Amino acid sequence: MSAVTVLAVLLFVLVVSVTDPRRWRTRSRRRLQNTSPIPSMTPTSDAPTELKPTNSPVLAPTLSPVTIQYPSNDASTKLVEVVINFGSIALLMYLLRLLLRMAEEQIDSVPRYRLKHERFQNADEGQNWNWDFVLVTAVKPEGFVPENETQRRFTMLRIVKAMEAAQLETCQFKSQDWKRIIIKVRATAKRLRDQADKLNTRLRLDEKEVKKRLLDGHPDVSQSGEWIIYPRKDGWVYRGREMFTAIRDTENQCQYDYFEYMYGAYDGEERYQALYHKYAQTSSIFRSVDRIKLILSILKWPANDQGAGLALEKLTRQKAILYAFPLHDSAELQIVQKRWLIYWAWPWDQPFTRIKDYFGEKVALYFVFLGHYTSAVMVAAVVGACSSFYWLCAGVPLVVRSQMSSLSSK
Repeated sequence: MSAVTVLAVLLFVLVVSVTDPRRWRTRSRRRLQNTSPIPSMTPTSDAPTELKPTNSPVLAPTLSPVTIQYPSNDASTKLVEVVINFGSIALLMYLLRLLLRMAEEQIDSVPRYRLKHERFQNADEGQNWNWDFVLVTAVKPEGFVPENETQRRFTMLRIVKAMEAAQLETCQFKSQDWKRIIIKVRATAKRLRDQADKLNTRLRLDEKEVKKRLLDGHPDVSQSGEWIIYPRKDGWVYRGREMFTAIRDTENQCQYDYFEYMYGAYDGEERYQALYHKYAQTSSIFRSVDRIKLILSILKWPANDQGAGLALEKLTRQKAILYAFPLHDSAELQIVQKRWLIYWAWPWDQPFTRIKDYFGEKVALYFVFLGHYTSAVMVAAVVGACSSFYWLCAGVPLVVRSQMSSLSSK
């Protein structure tokens, strides 16, 4: 069962508890039967009444026991209430299914296409993606006067030249109403690797390669028989002694092996390239979220260090550009949506890894928490549903007696 379904069940239990007709009938009868006659405060004569002190004790008011009778609920009334409540559940489930069907139709309607320039989508070069970022500027009319110094310095032509000087590829075209100029931006795999090397970007390591290198170790070439990194395995011999250096989780604290889900800073040296995990969809070591982060860093990097030198926040604030935002990759997005937007799944069974690889770690962490929270409140949802079902079938007691204690004052 998906998280949305669980939340829908919780909403239904809340609606039932609030809109149960017996509760409103009970409250109205209690208000009517608990009312007592109010003594008249109208004076008996027009003459003013003089209040005199008295030494007689003041008695506190007391209320007699109240007996409330409820009419008996016949079988037909209970049946109607059960049908109404379960019909509400069926309606909510149908609306949820209809919403998911609409989302699936929208996913299937997105066309798959390839670029005209096939050289960019080349698996051998480790790049197989489309445009990743967009800048939008306004079409300037004739005789346009810049409002500030930023608009004067950063025209559309200078912005494009700055990005091309930073080795970014661009493509410009006008919007349908001819009022906007859309600048699409992307970077080659080589340019992304250079920027990742500068930033020491942490990338996921390949599990098989990590395991192989840890088991083999790293021998010291300058000294025969010595090691820079010892082999992490049992049964190898060092200086005539049998060594047992395998990595073990002796406390059983982790559900993953030591070589799984490891990340390391990117190093541009050729001997380290096989260490990084390659994603099959793009034939690259970079995820879509990694490409967007690296392109943003290139745009903001100083121009004297192979960057574009564009402060996007300032340019947007000074209206030198109108918008700056990343683009969806339809091919990757379809894979995430088809694994995520399903009708029946447990809250803890969401594709968190794919969400992380596409939307980023912060978004994935939010949905991990949401799945954990929904799993926790499922216990309360089951208890609430069972209690609501019990009161629907059993009904309220026929006689409710309440005794109010007498109030005394000093």
